[in-house]
Amino acid sequence: MTKNTHRGIRRAMTIADVAVGVASSTLLVAVLGAAAASMRSGSGTAVSLSNLMQLGTAHALYASDNNGLQWCAHRSEFGLTNGNCNQYLQLECPPQLILGQDLNGGLWGYWLSGGVCPPNYPGNCGNWAIYQPMDFGGTTGYSGAWRMLAVRSFHQYLNGRYYDPVYFAPNDRNTYRQARGLFDYPGEFTFTSPTLIGSSYAVASSAMWDPGVFRAASEGGFRTPNTYPNAWQRQSLFAAAYPELKSLNFEHNWCQGGSGPATSFGTTTTRNYNASAASTPATLFYDGHVWLLPNADAIADDASLVKRGLDGLWSRDTPLGVDGYFGNLSIDGSRTSHSVLTTKGILGRDLLSAK
Repeated sequence: MTKNTHRGIRRAMTIADVAVGVASSTLLVAVLGAAAASMRSGSGTAVSLSNLMQLGTAHALYASDNNGLQWCAHRSEFGLTNGNCNQYLQLECPPQLILGQDLNGGLWGYWLSGGVCPPNYPGNCGNWAIYQPMDFGGTTGYSGAWRMLAVRSFHQYLNGRYYDPVYFAPNDRNTYRQARGLFDYPGEFTFTSPTLIGSSYAVASSAMWDPGVFRAASEGGFRTPNTYPNAWQRQSLFAAAYPELKSLNFEHNWCQGGSGPATSFGTTTTRNYNASAASTPATLFYDGHVWLLPNADAIADDASLVKRGLDGLWSRDTPLGVDGYFGNLSIDGSRTSHSVLTTKGILGRDLLSAK
């Protein structure tokens, strides 16, 4: 991540401006009306569910401004070079992934340079892993835009700040503890050494790719995005085949469920949302409702399909292996990668039915 003093980027319309254009959005209506039944299990949980509702509103606002497309950091045109950064930058310079401007006028972001991009941009293709939904070139899949929801292209539809409380779940205690000192920072962004603090919430990465990436095993299985152009086609926010069963945003760390998991990790350690069958990550679904999604239900539904010789709810044949997304770190031997590796992506589902 680098800082640039380039000031040529103008801010987009305010949320008040774009709200008029989405008054009839079904997702926005659903989000605003979904609160009462879900606000349970303590204040930290209630705050997280409320945060997710606000994120859902921002998703709808973004889609209204972008021809119905859901938020992503990449462009469909990345497929012109099968996701090859150096080749793509010879064709055009994509919108830079801006985090925000500090009080000294410095503009921070994950910059790309080279090719037709302006020579004063300080980044390089090493940041390409952040622009794509999930970096399958790595060994964990941890990097990617699916963990970068607080960037300017999205936060301009909320409160215009990277370190805004809406991005941090109180029960995600270690992350929240690091970020809370910045909640009152008056600028859009400030860099705190040694690392950038990421949001508590992740985007369901599988749904950010074309559905053909996470093909069902019976249909040929996972396809590496750089093997075919259509992988990079951005998806409509309203394209979910099972909107009430497909997650859009969820708590990345284990914040809910079990015997106080978020309070038992000390001051530095966290576990992912799928570390146990007891975890129930607060989740925003494509139909706009928020809920504590029981991992136990997702595991049971997936197992019922696999037992019948059918495709599971999440893909086991990605570069992350049969254990899925950090499945080897499960503390009870359970395995689930719902939301992250959902079979068929936005056309799939993370549960078989609403419980």
